[in-house]
Amino acid sequence: MKKIIFRTIGCAFLLVLSGCFAESKQDFVNAPSSQDKQNQEEKTLVAPSSSNSTSGKYGTADAIADLKKMGEGDSIFMHSVRRGKVYRHKHYFLSYSERDEQPEWVSYELTYDEVTNQSAKKEDYFTDDPIIETGSATYSDYSGTGYDRGHMAPSADFRFDKTAQLECYHMSNMSPQLHEFNAGLWNDLEGQTRYWARLYNRVYVVSGPLLKGNEQKLTKKKGDRTIKTKVSIPTHHFKIVFDYSNKKHPKMIAFLMPNEKGLKGKIMDYAMTVRDLEKKTGIDFFENMPRQTQDYLETYMKKSEWSVYDK
Repeated sequence: MKKIIFRTIGCAFLLVLSGCFAESKQDFVNAPSSQDKQNQEEKTLVAPSSSNSTSGKYGTADAIADLKKMGEGDSIFMHSVRRGKVYRHKHYFLSYSERDEQPEWVSYELTYDEVTNQSAKKEDYFTDDPIIETGSATYSDYSGTGYDRGHMAPSADFRFDKTAQLECYHMSNMSPQLHEFNAGLWNDLEGQTRYWARLYNRVYVVSGPLLKGNEQKLTKKKGDRTIKTKVSIPTHHFKIVFDYSNKKHPKMIAFLMPNEKGLKGKIMDYAMTVRDLEKKTGIDFFENMPRQTQDYLETYMKKSEWSVYDK
């Protein structure tokens, strides 16, 4: 099947000019080998229920069958829109909120081959997004505000293709993040996601800010004046990782992290079910997935089933 490509892109290295962070040099410290990946694929996990259609209850076999009908690729899953409008880039989807001048979500598929292919030169050039009808945020909106231009789809996820790297730096892919958060636990989560793509062969990723409607706006000084932009400052950012290549037990995990300095704990301390994240965001993730499949996958999450590498 020819894969439909619309990918997202993530955070880069500009500590002064861009406000983004360097890619972690330890992304693949203790990363899985091809043999590890094979062992993982063969490993039988305990599903939330072993029931199937023969027992009259929706189970793992039913979920796998429904997912198989949907196929693979960037465009197979879609999410609801609360404040934005959906746009398609070649390598990712996003819903852009003009009211907040940032995406409410960005989504894409990430595969083993893409993560292990780092052939494209890393870009550090932020651009306005030409396809946003109302106009995206601009580079200068963030200048002098004390916030990073935080990629919702990280640059390191899109080193497999030059066009993907360029698209990654559209301002429509940015959300304000404190540098300590952007370069800290959020960066760790991005590296962990690449680890999972390598280990599980194929994952689907959704990232975005928590937008409630009462956020403060980015402000900056210009001489004696204080200039308020239209860019909202999220209190939290989220990420969903969906491992749907596992033919025995597809699984989802979601994270919601405070956009704060000195964030404590480990990645898994912020894990939750997708259904719980939906309650926080008001977004119906995977809305085009059969409802029974959503109910089955989005309400279950077991941390021990997600292999975590130690940095």
